[in-house]
Amino acid sequence: MTGPEGRATRWWLEGGDEQCDTCLAFHHVEMEVRCEACDGPYCRSCIAEVRRERLLLLCASCAADEADS
Repeated sequence: MTGPEGRATRWWLEGGDEQCDTCLAFHHVEMEVRCEACDGPYCRSCIAEVRRERLLLLCASCAADEADS
């Protein structure tokens, strides 16, 4: 694909075939992030980064559970 002025567009910025269960936005499967607690698929906008001993990528629901414990 090419954008204005004939330059190649960034494929990861355009909507893909996968849909986020939380925000319903479309994204490419290569850009999908999986929750480390429930293994659910999410887009990068809907994943929470929780830092403890190491970086955890959690969905909002699992991040809330992690914060409560």
